[in-house]
Amino acid sequence: MKDFLKKVEEKVEIGLVGGSDLHKISEQMGFPRGIGVVHKHKYVFSENGLVAHKNGELIHKQSIQNEVGEEKLQRFINFSLRYMADLTLPVKRGTFIEFRKWS
Repeated sequence: MKDFLKKVEEKVEIGLVGGSDLHKISEQMGFPRGIGVVHKHKYVFSENGLVAHKNGELIHKQSIQNEVGEEKLQRFINFSLRYMADLTLPVKRGTFIEFRKWS
């Protein structure tokens, strides 16, 4: 993937986008020691775009908790967990709600 992205970046600017936090994206992209990925790509958006880097510098960060507040966030999480608890799926395992804070 790194080789492919390097070739593409020779022709156009791209943004690396991932749902994981910056450390996990760095690890997935072959930088296990930290956040080196922000220095290899012009744009990096982690945590589904909640954290944005340009040229290695943090340019924006946001969290759902800051946007809607703790009370609404808890009501949303409670609703979601109740709804998911009643779903019948072929396989239901793991964590369904993961609260992320920016890196």
